[in-house]
Amino acid sequence: MGLCLVMQGSAAVAAPQPDDWAETLGALCLEGSLASSRNMQSSEIPATVLAQVKRSPVILNLLRTLAYYKCRADSEVLLPDAADQLQSTVQDLSDALRTILCL
Repeated sequence: MGLCLVMQGSAAVAAPQPDDWAETLGALCLEGSLASSRNMQSSEIPATVLAQVKRSPVILNLLRTLAYYKCRADSEVLLPDAADQLQSTVQDLSDALRTILCL
């Protein structure tokens, strides 16, 4: 995942680049039921899912948001409550996207 640093308060936070949605979508596909049923390769995104994402700016925005929160979860040191809330946000976004994309 390509990263750049963004200042948030007094801490530098790694923020995803605009094209990170594709990597996030690939990971989401691997986590979803399609991966187990089709033995997907790590870089393979089903064409129907990719077309659905490219047609919808809302889905694309959700993917970018998920990429951002995953990046924060991986790079920031947080208090336990904040870390739990961030992980909950990542899980909720992942669940919503898997539902929308029928993964």
